[in-house]
Amino acid sequence: MNTNTLNTVYNSMINTMNMVEFNLDNGFTLYQNDDCEYTEIGRTYYNAKGFAKSYTIHDDGSFFIIKSNSKVCKKVKNEHVKDVISSLIDVIKKDGHSLEMKH
Repeated sequence: MNTNTLNTVYNSMINTMNMVEFNLDNGFTLYQNDDCEYTEIGRTYYNAKGFAKSYTIHDDGSFFIIKSNSKVCKKVKNEHVKDVISSLIDVIKKDGHSLEMKH
């Protein structure tokens, strides 16, 4: 797993979140494994009934894997790192979450 590519996605996401209001209680975070290497980016949404929906981006070395509650929704080749955030936004919108552009 290449931590640098995942950090690139994370930084891109931070820049995107400056433009897009995710209507979240907090932002996406980088999760670490035991050897302190970043393994995935994730966050959890809670709907009005209190049910959790977790979104993660995992870097397996070849693909960024976007999951919704552990179900693989999209795979983006590592060399297409610029497409990861738009793919994540597509997945979130398909799940019915509201995303608005900040002014």
